[in-house]
Amino acid sequence: MAIWGEGVGRVLAPVTIKFWTSLDNPAWNYGAAAERELGAALSVSVDPRRIRRKLVAKAVAPLKDRFLVDGLGALPSEPIEDLYTFTDMSDIARHGDNLPATRLYQWLKASWLAGRPVEGRGRVFNSESSIDAYCRIYLDLYRSMERDGYRYSGDDEICLGLGADGEIIHIRRGTHRMAAAQILELPSVSARITHIDRAFAKSAVKAAGGDAPGALQRAIKSATS
Repeated sequence: MAIWGEGVGRVLAPVTIKFWTSLDNPAWNYGAAAERELGAALSVSVDPRRIRRKLVAKAVAPLKDRFLVDGLGALPSEPIEDLYTFTDMSDIARHGDNLPATRLYQWLKASWLAGRPVEGRGRVFNSESSIDAYCRIYLDLYRSMERDGYRYSGDDEICLGLGADGEIIHIRRGTHRMAAAQILELPSVSARITHIDRAFAKSAVKAAGGDAPGALQRAIKSATS
């Protein structure tokens, strides 16, 4: 489905839903419009073990600023346990303070010694001290979650989507946190619903007999509880 109204339409989208709440309103394509209309209902607490896969980066890139997405659940994805971030946190859980034994440490060190130091997160990993300090960030994260559970209040909230059948899909952000939560078998993580499969939304509204905002709020709560 074509995205309606770039430019002026993008600015007006949150306003138009107030006056035309039906899913036929193309303003629902915009994340800003959905955020304005659904508000707190998009903030959820989810059992991390229910989240089995994450969309690949190339699939996520075109979804920026979108909310309703055709075929969201059919987009390319990877199992959470196959992600390098899951391997990193599994290594952290296994080796603890023995950071040089982890895959992440060995990869960064090998790249540095080969004359191709990895650059990332505003730094260059070209010394054992810089590599150790970086890996220790994830060790501290893991131990914090192990001690205190999932307590996150930053601006990098985990972003989740709902597939056509209500499946919860990791969209982006917080992949190390998600991996640690699954390894530790934590009961819940906080997250934000940022994308919904259009088929899921249509089914929710049809079952509710209209009232798209209310139907979506209830459907999100039901799918994530």
